[in-house]
Amino acid sequence: MRKQLYDELMSISDDEFHRLCDDILVHHNPEYANLDSRGMHLFKNKPVRGTPDSIKLLPDSSIYAFQYTTSNEDSLKDKLPEDVEKVYKWEFGKDVRRVILCCNSRLKDDVIRECKNKCSEYGWELDLLGIDSLIAIIINSYDAKVKADKYFKFDVFSINLEFDLEYYTNNEYPLLATSEIKENNHKKLLKFDIFALELKAVSISDGTELDFTTK
Repeated sequence: MRKQLYDELMSISDDEFHRLCDDILVHHNPEYANLDSRGMHLFKNKPVRGTPDSIKLLPDSSIYAFQYTTSNEDSLKDKLPEDVEKVYKWEFGKDVRRVILCCNSRLKDDVIRECKNKCSEYGWELDLLGIDSLIAIIINSYDAKVKADKYFKFDVFSINLEFDLEYYTNNEYPLLATSEIKENNHKKLLKFDIFALELKAVSISDGTELDFTTK
């Protein structure tokens, strides 16, 4: 299943990759919530020209600048440093504090080093995420799976249900999964209703109701 996710990310369109990153990066860093997506057309599912692709304006008026790239591994050596340079030449480049670069390919050491050096030259922090980092975000967060599922042709929830259960344990919902949910781990569990002592999940694939029982 991880191979399917890798293949889907490698072939994702520019606009879908942009939307995916805007959706899931908050699960990499909570500071990346509610991004201002500058690079997407308001009424059409396609990217528009402009730098950066998305931004986050901070309370002190400094900016996090996000650049998203769908390029093959060999072209990243030129493309990612160019993305950094574009942010520097942007009219609000002087207000940038951190640059976040996301790509759908694997990152080589020389590319990472070049991007770090360029950001250091401009006095910026750098957060660099390649395809392996994005896969880890999706796999390790239930909420990221919910958001990412709509961008892929296969069932993201089939990768590993244990991460979904761990999500609730880590968020102060110590739950015991029934054997039924373990037997139906291929279903998409997207709608959760949390009550005082009870949590139920409804599979949107066939409407089957699956129960969790609190300890």
